[in-house]
Amino acid sequence: MRGAAFIPATLVILIACSVQAPKVELTDQEEVDRILTLCRLPAGALQLQGRDELRLQPPPTAPYEDVDCLLRELKKSRLGSREMGFVGNEAYS
Repeated sequence: MRGAAFIPATLVILIACSVQAPKVELTDQEEVDRILTLCRLPAGALQLQGRDELRLQPPPTAPYEDVDCLLRELKKSRLGSREMGFVGNEAYS
């Protein structure tokens, strides 16, 4: 009898774990903020310009890994399809 009660409880747990919460679509600015926070960069390092443009201006002291994280996350996100350009990179050449 104990075995019979165990099977339905297990089945309920498996079904409950397979249900996914609805995916919430972030606004473009929320996506920028999420990426900047994840990659430990300040707010000015990535800016939305109009509807089609992103400006990347990481601080000169930003670790390579943080900038690499930013580029990797942009590539994975829907923001990666926008035109992008680095601002101020001529100061480092």
